Amino acid sequence: MSTKVEQVLNPYSAWNAAPNAEPVFVLRADDWRFMLLFAALSADKGGRLTPTELMKHAVEMKKYSDENDIPF
Repeated sequence: MSTKVEQVLNPYSAWNAAPNAEPVFVLRADDWRFMLLFAALSADKGGRLTPTELMKHAVEMKKYSDENDIPF
């Protein structure tokens, strides 16, 4: 999973590929439970991320959240 800085600096990232008027959604590590829910509810339909990849991201986000006290 890439960091905020990696997304901003990568000209080909989804963040930079989105036009300025396109709504985007950011999920912080502290909200890892939402990623876990996405993994549980998703079905592998050839999308960008498989349920297994989403679960892996949820675990990575939880680990970061546990190791870093996110104050807000």
